[in-house]
Amino acid sequence: MKPTLALLGTGILGKAMGERLLDQGFPLRAWNRTPSKASSLESRGARIFATPAEACREAWAALVVVADSPALEETVFGPRGAARGLASGTLLLQSSTVSPQANREASKRLAAQGIRFLETPVLGSRGEARTGTLVVMAGGEGGDMKEAGPILGALAKKVVYTGPAGSASVLKLALNQMIACFMGTLAQALVLVESAGIPREALVETLRESALWAPMLEKKLASTLATGKFQDPNFPLRHLLKDLRLAEELAEELKKELPLASAARGLLEEALKNGLGDLDYSALYLELQRNRKES
Repeated sequence: MKPTLALLGTGILGKAMGERLLDQGFPLRAWNRTPSKASSLESRGARIFATPAEACREAWAALVVVADSPALEETVFGPRGAARGLASGTLLLQSSTVSPQANREASKRLAAQGIRFLETPVLGSRGEARTGTLVVMAGGEGGDMKEAGPILGALAKKVVYTGPAGSASVLKLALNQMIACFMGTLAQALVLVESAGIPREALVETLRESALWAPMLEKKLASTLATGKFQDPNFPLRHLLKDLRLAEELAEELKKELPLASAARGLLEEALKNGLGDLDYSALYLELQRNRKES
């Protein structure tokens, strides 16, 4: 019998992770701020609870997947938060993308209660979560990393240990600003060639045979950018903007500059103002198209 887990947050990624854990035989106690978003997990055998604290009682470990730092604070340390339900010695895995400082502080506060902490941000979204092919970056105590192995092994094809709490968040933010910059340059290339009357297929065919080709290009060029359907995203544009802001804040703390990320952040902010925030982040293309039409 596999250990019982608490899943706190059943949004786009959290629900898919929950589905995978249930498929792998983990008993699941789930909570979500909007209960209806957890109903599909209940139909698959999960027990749904009204508060994080209730979900965490009797759980061997908890997995947190929420949108941002305020949600993390409320979910873990709020009046009905996980810290009030987890027993001393249990393990909390924190997969939300937040600042390194937020994870370091959470680690210290939980340690004062005897609760162990491992930050576990991921690369990949619901498709990879459902198939257990996420890439996990893990920061915390090495012994906790070993104990979390069965959970992470069910979710990921690769787990990279990065060091103490906070280190995995640094790596995650560095990679997410790459996603923004990469997507921005792809969108620019599409707008440029299409504006010149060159078929998009010529760009795609050339890219496919070059060193520039990457799985991200293949995924986006075959899905949202091919169909023009940016709804029901795996990674909403507003979430990428949040991560870019965190990356810039981190760079400022380190007395470094991220000029390309800053440019991408400006474009994302314009896209948000124009109502694209809840679409897939590849809707950057729509924002650049709009700029072209208005110029």
